[in-house]
Amino acid sequence: MQILHPFLGSLPQYTEAISDPDRYRPEYCPQCEAPQPLTGHGFYSRSLVDGAFDGVIRVRRYLCRCCKRTISLLPEFVLPYLRFSVSVIALFLTACLLVGNSFTTSCSVERRSAISRFHKSVDGAAPGR
Repeated sequence: MQILHPFLGSLPQYTEAISDPDRYRPEYCPQCEAPQPLTGHGFYSRSLVDGAFDGVIRVRRYLCRCCKRTISLLPEFVLPYLRFSVSVIALFLTACLLVGNSFTTSCSVERRSAISRFHKSVDGAAPGR
């Protein structure tokens, strides 16, 4: 399970902040709701494209000792299952509007990109589908 964590700051600040497992440790398991703090369970690597950064970040993981499931603390500027950050997607959408292209037209040009996959996920989640 992934929890979006509201982190404000730069990528180096994020890297420093997550090095301490106690800093953002959830007080209970969001899956089984066990009322005990979770145990630090290392990190996993995640690719990210954000402005001038195109690389890998570490995402903090925790383990619930009751249900034996892991919880990942994903920074809010990274969307689950997408490589591009919120700011890059916002820039893309703004550029679509400024150029006068629709979102669909712009994504059809970029058929094989993550932006195109993002379009499919948004289009599939539209009401009435």
